[in-house]
Amino acid sequence: MKILFSGHHSCLNRGCEALVRTTLDHLGRTCPGASVLLPTHTPEYDARVLADAACPVQVVPREPPLLERLVHRWHRLPLPGVQRLLWPAPIPRRWRQWLRECDLVLAVGGDNYTLDYGLPSGIVGLDQCAVRMGIPVVLWGGSVGPFSARPAYERALARGLGRYRFIGARESLTLHELRHHLGLVNVHAMDDPAFMLRPESPDPFWPQALTDGAGRRVALNFSPLAPGPGAEGEVVALIRCLLEDPGTHLLLIPHVTPVRPGVEGDAALMRRLLSMAGLNEDQRRRVHEVPDTLRAAQYKGAVARCDVLMAARTHLTIAGFSLGVPTVSLGYSRKAEGLNRDLLGHAHYHVSCEHFTARVAMERLAQAQENPMPPYQPRPMPTPWNAMARP
Repeated sequence: MKILFSGHHSCLNRGCEALVRTTLDHLGRTCPGASVLLPTHTPEYDARVLADAACPVQVVPREPPLLERLVHRWHRLPLPGVQRLLWPAPIPRRWRQWLRECDLVLAVGGDNYTLDYGLPSGIVGLDQCAVRMGIPVVLWGGSVGPFSARPAYERALARGLGRYRFIGARESLTLHELRHHLGLVNVHAMDDPAFMLRPESPDPFWPQALTDGAGRRVALNFSPLAPGPGAEGEVVALIRCLLEDPGTHLLLIPHVTPVRPGVEGDAALMRRLLSMAGLNEDQRRRVHEVPDTLRAAQYKGAVARCDVLMAARTHLTIAGFSLGVPTVSLGYSRKAEGLNRDLLGHAHYHVSCEHFTARVAMERLAQAQENPMPPYQPRPMPTPWNAMARP
């Protein structure tokens, strides 16, 4: 069986890498003989990172041609009738080529089916083309919606999702949205596959100063999305407050490296915020920047050695939850709140961007560390691959 992984961007986004790698490992165990076609914006990097995966992968370039870019821009315009169409254009030739090779489409993008990054025109469009060609589509461990701000698109998407063979919702807000708001019956609860990622030792890059006697180790991750440009002063204040304790060390962990040059990623953002903090020599010595060149499993290994984690990137918080490291989520979308409610039974350790302050962050970090949770034990991933394949 050959499976197209749609919705993947790049393994430079370690959340994408974690989703893809764990799903490949799962396929290797449960579907002998399967192979995967993986379109990506960084084919050389992804091929190198996934070379040891348990399932054979053919990596192909995904860079969108002119038609996809134009449709994406046109789709966002408030034109009558346009948003009633999930892909308002002819099917691109390369999509047809990919789909003709495959027996099944697995949509692995995590939060692609949301408005967090605008209308998901090309992402949903490819999956809908597969449905039209009679190829089963599985939405795999995703967050979906809400789309109430675009009611015409929401109605069209509900019809389109209803034709998918299987929808795996990774948190209860999505499950409720799909079942009760959109009225779908093909929706099933499942955990994000990234919970299954096995951590790798961080020894090759682990700072010498962070020995067992180093004191409190606080892992931080901030992104251009969260807590956002308006809160940069609060982030700087948080760094200063944490370092007022002479026994605290900070580990700055990036999780997304930009694909395009000139775009600020996690590492560059945190380095800039650090430069604004005006730290003295002792404080600066207790700040450790993790390189942005590592694999997802290595970042998870770094989180495992910390006492508490605050992160904006969802899959870094998933690393913390799965390891039992006290974790505070900086949420810019509903997925972070949904995961917190499902795993902890509440959203107290979810701090939304609009409510982020240094004081709130300090309180939540202290409370999370005082009330640790055991490592989350994920449910077994669904495995009915052969039943999903094209007849």
